[in-house]
Amino acid sequence: MKPTPTAQDWHASSGDIAALPAHDSRTYEVITLRRVLAHLPDRTRTVAELAGLLAPDGILCVITPHADRQPEKLRGISLDDAEIALLTDGWEHTDRIEAGNSTVLLLRGPTCVPRSPR
Repeated sequence: MKPTPTAQDWHASSGDIAALPAHDSRTYEVITLRRVLAHLPDRTRTVAELAGLLAPDGILCVITPHADRQPEKLRGISLDDAEIALLTDGWEHTDRIEAGNSTVLLLRGPTCVPRSPR
């Protein structure tokens, strides 16, 4: 019998992955960052650390405002194509979907998984 799937809702404000609730490493099937990544100071490190928490067939979903489609005053809290390219580097499978003023990234199969922060 398979265990019943569960979901966790965790609100981050500092980008400290170690602050996630206790868990076994590499167990998350889906991790979603919705309009938060652009606010974190070290985006590529955050994505790399989250990759280490994904199950082998897990997906990291990043939903972010795209800088080219934002008013000038909001571009500082948006990602541009260069930053998006950095985030998608190191993944076996990447899907990019343009949705209105946002970009959705579906990242699977990190090629270099860092050790869990635990």
